[in-house]
Amino acid sequence: MTHTAAPCDFLSWDSEFFGRKIGSVRGSRLNAAQMADVMRWAEEVDIDCLYLLADPTDPATIRLAEQHTFYFQSVRMVLERSLKALDDIVLPPAENVTLRSGTPADLEYLRPIARSAYHLTRFFTDPCFPRERSAELYDIWLTKNLHHEMADEVVVAEMDGVPVGYTSCQLGKGENSKEGVIQLVGVDETKRGGRIGQRVLAQACVWMREHGMETVSVTTQGHNVPAVRFYERLGFMTRHVQFWYHKWFHGCDADEGQL
Repeated sequence: MTHTAAPCDFLSWDSEFFGRKIGSVRGSRLNAAQMADVMRWAEEVDIDCLYLLADPTDPATIRLAEQHTFYFQSVRMVLERSLKALDDIVLPPAENVTLRSGTPADLEYLRPIARSAYHLTRFFTDPCFPRERSAELYDIWLTKNLHHEMADEVVVAEMDGVPVGYTSCQLGKGENSKEGVIQLVGVDETKRGGRIGQRVLAQACVWMREHGMETVSVTTQGHNVPAVRFYERLGFMTRHVQFWYHKWFHGCDADEGQL
């Protein structure tokens, strides 16, 4: 007897966190038959929200998504650079800025940054996710990073003894993986313009190279032009682009923007 693989994954963490049944479509390219399977699965599971990460080079998938009322949320950009030579991003030290490894004791200063730094992500652009809950998502992410549950290192910048910025990173998983990943970058809004972000990111790249990584990647939003330019100035180049779509079946009035 042949068993057809489910066309979507049920996302337990997202569902528990947002209090809605959330799933994610498998694959980035869909034909009409596959979309029918996705809709059937969502009905059977009684899903509330479905994520789709679509290939923007496949117009058929984009049309199918829009025909089935998937709403565009953001452009997902993955950028990368080599770690073999870092002279172009290693910055001279600033007299009043110190870089060091982060600890859970930094949360008092860094949590407010995490709660306010990511308002261009898809959880904020989707009016059906409460903004306060979305801010808490990044608060939790940073907290787990500083406890080394989701990151291998967090580089913290102190200015006059006060933490004002951070970068979290993860080493490549698997015996042959030589690519590190930048997870979060955040800087106190009142300290921007002082190259704090460049300093913590440069130090994270040095740390990853010292731990055997040869390349590093980072994901950001294509419509966040300042972030894209920030990474490009540090030698990152676009690897690929995808489109995030969300479809709400229950529990959201998009016009009101409430769960």
